[in-house]
Amino acid sequence: MKSECKKFSKRLFPLTAATLTISFWLCVSFASTPSQFAFLTIAVPSPEIPLPLQLVLACGWQLQAAKEGIGYPWWTFGGFGVTFVTDEEHVDDLKKLLLRIWEQTDWDPLVVRHARSLASQQIRAWKREPMEWLKWQARLIALGDHPSNLDPEQPSRVRLDDISSVLRRLSRHDLPLLHYDFANQFGSFNALPKISPVIRSKFHHTLRLPSSQRVHGLWWMLTKGDPAIAMVVGELIGGGTGASWYQLLRGEKPIAYHAVSQVQWTPFGSELTLYMATTPENLKLARQREQQLMVNLRQGKVDGLEFERARKLAELRLKQITSDPVNLSRIMAIWLMSGNSLNEWRSLPERLSSLSLTDFLSFCRSLPPAAEIVALP
Repeated sequence: MKSECKKFSKRLFPLTAATLTISFWLCVSFASTPSQFAFLTIAVPSPEIPLPLQLVLACGWQLQAAKEGIGYPWWTFGGFGVTFVTDEEHVDDLKKLLLRIWEQTDWDPLVVRHARSLASQQIRAWKREPMEWLKWQARLIALGDHPSNLDPEQPSRVRLDDISSVLRRLSRHDLPLLHYDFANQFGSFNALPKISPVIRSKFHHTLRLPSSQRVHGLWWMLTKGDPAIAMVVGELIGGGTGASWYQLLRGEKPIAYHAVSQVQWTPFGSELTLYMATTPENLKLARQREQQLMVNLRQGKVDGLEFERARKLAELRLKQITSDPVNLSRIMAIWLMSGNSLNEWRSLPERLSSLSLTDFLSFCRSLPPAAEIVALP
């Protein structure tokens, strides 16, 4: 058992000796029931914090809290944070440690150095996944930022003064911490002041991806309104091989190697993406298919059977989210950070089951224009 856990730890957490020790502890502890674990998530709105600095901050929090819990840093459009896993017996210790870290505005230079390295690794990991890479390009452009912030060398340019300045600003507010456990479900959450920047909803950007022989395209939009309906839209477009986006690109005559749609909740609304990978000669046709799909949605060309299939898939998707406590903690923090309430979250299953086709079509008619990001080989 011990040797297997060490192999598991080295494979998943190769970063530090402290992380290795904690991963071994988690591996042994999972022999117990899952209800003995708790999940604490720090969630911070980020429109005014440059992406490289967000990356360094989250990685730094992960490193500094490694003594009491395993941290999973995350970043999304408009927010970032870390979700920590710990034994129920150590929750109070971890809370106290996180509060000290939150109030500490001057970091150890060695922590900063390691955090910069982890931040650069994260950018390189995104770059290896074309869909994630294009999505981050779209997010930066939508906020008026420059895609050069996705250069893996950018985190190394984050200065100690930059970190201290942001930490001082954040520490003026209570620690935005969400506590989740199997016994008491979700605890309170001290949301930081919500920032509502101007978001560009339509743009076109082309970049080079020399490591690929295919063209990668992503159509991106941010939808407002009912998040339950946004989930159903995502399943209608991209929920499996029977979905609209897949059928348009991978139907009788395939024109794409991959056709994927995704909806994610963010502090600003529901992020909808359409991704495809095709040959350069089929790019024009793929663009036409995307435009066709958007026109069909806005004109309400959706029949009852398609809608019902997508609604049921959205219900299954919600059950999938709630079955993964780490993912659920992160998503719940984003949900609360956006201004939604715990009661609204609890009512989601009922909202999905009672959703009408009329409400769905009304939502589709209000969809914004899609931005386009293309990566050429």
